[in-house]
Amino acid sequence: NIETSPQIRQIAEHLRRQPTCGFEACHPRRPVTPSPSAARYEKCGLVVMESGQVARAGQMEDLLIDLNLPFARRSRAGSVIEARVVGFDGAYGLSELAVPGGTLVVPGRLGGPGATQRLRVLAVDVSLILSPPAQSSILNVLPARIEKAVQLDEAQTTVLLRLGADGQGAPLLSRITRKSWEMLGLAPGAPVFAQIKSAAIANRTRPG
Repeated sequence: NIETSPQIRQIAEHLRRQPTCGFEACHPRRPVTPSPSAARYEKCGLVVMESGQVARAGQMEDLLIDLNLPFARRSRAGSVIEARVVGFDGAYGLSELAVPGGTLVVPGRLGGPGATQRLRVLAVDVSLILSPPAQSSILNVLPARIEKAVQLDEAQTTVLLRLGADGQGAPLLSRITRKSWEMLGLAPGAPVFAQIKSAAIANRTRPG
């Protein structure tokens, strides 16, 4: 297994040393959360090992949102989204970034127009509502559609969303209570609005 195989450890260490490649390996019953440093890479690979065999492999951003894997069930579950800078509000120090299915506002100057960033959005920072609020301190309220959901325990549910009114945009995870899920009458395919409390930069700016 991943703990005892020197060959796997050697491969992992080699890949970690590459300047443009991130690599994480984990056992599905003893998952390793992808490190914050790995999220900054332009291309991040994730390999899930079981009984010495590769159970799943792919890009980190795809596996992080897979509700069948342990990563989406952890307390700091979240998604990584590719974004492009489209403007800067100097009066308030906010950058405007286009993502598939909408636009996000993030504090700080994150590069000139066309610069790309990878944004890390935690599931606990995404709440769901059925209609946009008239007034709110949360600046990022985007239309989305529910793709699927999984109940974590008797109280919590993790929801996989796709941004955009058509549900074809970037993926997001949301961690809500089971009571909220039932009170709002949510179900796969349902249109909602995602309120994104915060989004962290996961890598350095790349010029456009």
